[in-house]
Amino acid sequence: MQMRYTIEDNYQGKTVKQYLVDNLHLSLTNIIALKSTTNGIVLNGKQVTVRHIVCAKDILTLTLPDKKCNVLPSSNTIDIIYEDKYVYVVSKPQGLPTHPDRKYKTDTLGNRILGSVQFDNNAQLHIVTRLDKDTQGLVLGAKDCITKRLLTEMLEKEQIKKTYIAKVWGQLAQQCGTIDLPLSRDDSTNTTYPDTNGKTAVTHYKVLLCDNEYSLVQLHPISGRTHQLRAHLKAVGCPIVGDSIYGKDKPEKSKSLCLLMYRLQFTHPYSNQQLDFRATLPQWAKVLEDLNID
Repeated sequence: MQMRYTIEDNYQGKTVKQYLVDNLHLSLTNIIALKSTTNGIVLNGKQVTVRHIVCAKDILTLTLPDKKCNVLPSSNTIDIIYEDKYVYVVSKPQGLPTHPDRKYKTDTLGNRILGSVQFDNNAQLHIVTRLDKDTQGLVLGAKDCITKRLLTEMLEKEQIKKTYIAKVWGQLAQQCGTIDLPLSRDDSTNTTYPDTNGKTAVTHYKVLLCDNEYSLVQLHPISGRTHQLRAHLKAVGCPIVGDSIYGKDKPEKSKSLCLLMYRLQFTHPYSNQQLDFRATLPQWAKVLEDLNID
């Protein structure tokens, strides 16, 4: 796996190691792997050590040994919203698992990504923003482990904004508000529940439309706990329509979960380009097409 970078002006006079750590946020494990790989660190066509001083506009080429990918590509296609040399955004259909496991081995989002997205070298699966099997919408991925590390750090620093749309039962207490409820996991049932001793979980919401039975809401999860939106909405008395796990106390009129990962906004980790993607609205949310959703 080979990656090329142009040294920015602000790294003039600094070492290769400073660039690797401060700009690419590489771990010690990654740096050791680069040092132990033939031509792992090449500057302007010449192999160098991490102590070498760089200049602005230098071309740094990093080569990491390819790891065998145990996920098989699928011939079933996936809608690619965006891709370049480093990142991709795809649209995950409802009902499709994100990663292969013992139950789903050959046709998951991961299998379809490897069969549809273009990789320069040995394809590796690095999904950054995963979705539940029953949730549909945008998913962000990286084409190499270094970009994956950068995007994951951005996610942890809340530099990647995710906007969901959900159809829920009933009406929330306010037009706009915040659900701040710590959550814990019950491994025996694979569910998430409010727990004062749990992990911090915060969800901002805005009601877009509502009637006597349903509401269409916009959701911004600040933390990324498993089933966070589903557990939070159930906790405030407005479970998501079609939720067979957290909505059992409501009569179901929809056979599918009405939850969409609608919008993804972030700064490209290398070009600094502002990227903004939106998913196609499913049938249950088509009424929102004429609204200006932030």
